[in-house]
Amino acid sequence: MKEVTINNVSEWAKKFLVMSEKEITFEELKEQKKYAILVQRPNDKILLSKMLDESCQIRDNKKLARRIKILIERYGVPEFFPKSDAFLMKMFTWIGYRFSGIAMPIFKKRLRMDTEKVIIQEERPALDKHLDLRRKESIGQNVNLLGEVVLGNAEADHRYHHYLEALKDPRINYISIKISGIYAQLHPLNHAQAKEELCRRIAAIYRQAIACPYTDEQGVCRPKFVNLDMEEYKDTELTLDVFLTVMTMPEFKNYTAGIVIQAYLPDAWQFQTAFLILHGNGWLMAALPSRCGW
Repeated sequence: MKEVTINNVSEWAKKFLVMSEKEITFEELKEQKKYAILVQRPNDKILLSKMLDESCQIRDNKKLARRIKILIERYGVPEFFPKSDAFLMKMFTWIGYRFSGIAMPIFKKRLRMDTEKVIIQEERPALDKHLDLRRKESIGQNVNLLGEVVLGNAEADHRYHHYLEALKDPRINYISIKISGIYAQLHPLNHAQAKEELCRRIAAIYRQAIACPYTDEQGVCRPKFVNLDMEEYKDTELTLDVFLTVMTMPEFKNYTAGIVIQAYLPDAWQFQTAFLILHGNGWLMAALPSRCGW
């Protein structure tokens, strides 16, 4: 096999960039300019991610309204919002939060509208429509359940079983999971117990991916792909430990799975080098510049 050099990768990246810029639509360019403001303001990114995360997890409108009010007051109104939306957010912090029964359904609807291109509704029939369309277009599905660190055992169990159910859908061929999303008791002093339980859960997810294969565009039946994503830096060592332990189990010798190592970490090269030395059949590693998300 021909050795791939840094220059090769650089040239490929330039070609892909040129091709993508030629195909961009006016609406997509408009969205790019909008979110360019977002990525340049750290507070805006934090606010938007927290609003998305907490609006999905807090079911009580009154509690959510007060929480959103606190977030807006703490991080400020995002500059990438249109002036009309910025005014409404200020009105919400002044008085609108008191009318949570009216304000929060409107807020959630607008939030979903603004993020519908990157965040898909889980409820049927919206999800079915999206999955059917992507399958018709021969586009694979990487399912990553929205939400960051789980807040308790019940939520972690729900998220874990949800992934197992998602793997049963023949239209989904790829899922991304985080250990903090399927296990709630992550703590440096709990490493051994956390590792044992996480290995059990990850192994069960791999088994489900093998037991519920998908058929690709060539008509070949393949196990579904599971990517182990990263989140907080403090969980990096445990994530790597769990991945190595499960993938060395004899039953997964011929199974292909993935793990993400963020390329911006100072010790990313050390992690990748360790994998290259220790890797076995079927392992796949991705070094990404940022977190995966859906």
